[in-house]
Amino acid sequence: MRHHEPPPPPTTFVIAGSLTAETATYIQRPDQGTEPLFWTRIRNEFPVREPVWPGETIKGLLRATAFNVAVEALRAICPDYPGITLDRLYEQTKGGTVFTAVRADISGGADLRRAQPILSLFGAASPRLEGKLVVEPAMARPISGGYSSGLPDGARRDPVLASPHLAGLLTEHERAVWQRRSAIIQDAAAAKARLRDAERILYRAKLAGIIDLAAMERNKESARSELTNIEANPDFAHSMQRPVLSKPAVAAGVVYDHRIVGNALTDIEAGLLFATLETLGADPHIGGGRTTGHGRFSADYTIFRREGTGPLRKQPLIPVGKFMITVEGGRLETEDPAILRAIDAWEQAERNIASCFAIFGID
Repeated sequence: MRHHEPPPPPTTFVIAGSLTAETATYIQRPDQGTEPLFWTRIRNEFPVREPVWPGETIKGLLRATAFNVAVEALRAICPDYPGITLDRLYEQTKGGTVFTAVRADISGGADLRRAQPILSLFGAASPRLEGKLVVEPAMARPISGGYSSGLPDGARRDPVLASPHLAGLLTEHERAVWQRRSAIIQDAAAAKARLRDAERILYRAKLAGIIDLAAMERNKESARSELTNIEANPDFAHSMQRPVLSKPAVAAGVVYDHRIVGNALTDIEAGLLFATLETLGADPHIGGGRTTGHGRFSADYTIFRREGTGPLRKQPLIPVGKFMITVEGGRLETEDPAILRAIDAWEQAERNIASCFAIFGID
């Protein structure tokens, strides 16, 4: 009789270290306005405002990367796969769009976890499943001075002004249109200057204690009305020299302390986690403004594994490897048997990803 070896026991990993913003980071929330994303921490009994990368933002980035890992594996073995439903896509990348009262992780979710490693790691709303991965906020280390980084608002320059020879490509009619639009941009610039002057004069008059400000108020409103009328012109709306607004970014070079905990991971789940980290290292960006260079980061983590059995207090965390993100990409350094076994388990599963799991809902 052939005996099957039981699967290895689940393993808990703690991945702790630092993230460094190599370029300014731009993470927003609704109604945030023009301020970078900060939160309050208590230091030396006083509240201070410091930048943060929210745990849900980092977790969302990891989840999307994990799904991309699975998609790449599927495309490698099934380049003409028939596609998945929108609900399935949202299930894998966002945990679903609706909540259910039934918790699969309480009412016997072992089969679901085996079939859905992404949901098992990151959790889901429907089916309701508690994720095994804990992704903490990345908290900025204290620095002297300010954290904010921003450029003054600028303007997107007209390509014909930048390279006048391009005007030769335009028809005579289009050159006339361009000249008309350029003229209205100049009118708008002059009107803005008059408005700024009127506001400055009014401000200084108020500081000087002048009582009769009616004429100055009229001048300011007249300048504002002139600018409003110019900006309402369709030629202004279609002109190329448009404003480029600055982003509420946090400065490059800020270092954030960060930690990820993977609780009781199977080899498949741990292997997917490490594949996700390495894939993220190929394009390490977070937040918005990526096409303008925002959000690139590096990482320096130490990987710890919980060792031993029995009570949790008797299971120390031992360092078993390093994970780094540099300009060369993600690099995992380890000789730990549990990590190597997990990596091998995931690589084997990738070869039959469509039949091993229910990630894509296809046979």
